[in-house]
Amino acid sequence: MRILAKSDSLEARSATVFTLLQMDRVDLAVKELKKMNEIDEDATLTQLALAWVNIAVGKDKLKDAYYIYQEMMDKYGQSPQLLVAQSAVLILQGKYKDAEALLHEAQLRDANNSEALVNLVAVSQFLGKDYEVMKRYIAQLRDIDAKHPWVLDLEAKEALFEELASA
Repeated sequence: MRILAKSDSLEARSATVFTLLQMDRVDLAVKELKKMNEIDEDATLTQLALAWVNIAVGKDKLKDAYYIYQEMMDKYGQSPQLLVAQSAVLILQGKYKDAEALLHEAQLRDANNSEALVNLVAVSQFLGKDYEVMKRYIAQLRDIDAKHPWVLDLEAKEALFEELASA
């Protein structure tokens, strides 16, 4: 954080916003975002950081985050990353069917997108899909990205369950 604070670039400031949000310091992320807006409020990095902050704030700001991602897709095309980000907003809004559609679109563009698969597991649970559907997504995720944090966390929980069940 000290190194990032020394730079006035949008890249460093967006990394700072991201880090602050990971630390659950939305208040400080908002202040950093204001500095980014002073530099260039229309820059892609500023808009991405605004979407991140809006997601962290939640509630009414989720709509704004959704539209930021939509504007980016209109401008740059539907990348898997933007589709997954927009689907995350829909998940937070409880619009699971719409989120699932975006995630399937992301998979069409990149069948090996780990984040799309993780979100498909979550959406499948929310929609009450058959367990076999989730197992397929998890198996695919393990095949393409065995070191993904979600996979590692799942494996740790499975190991703990086995340990407790055998005790």
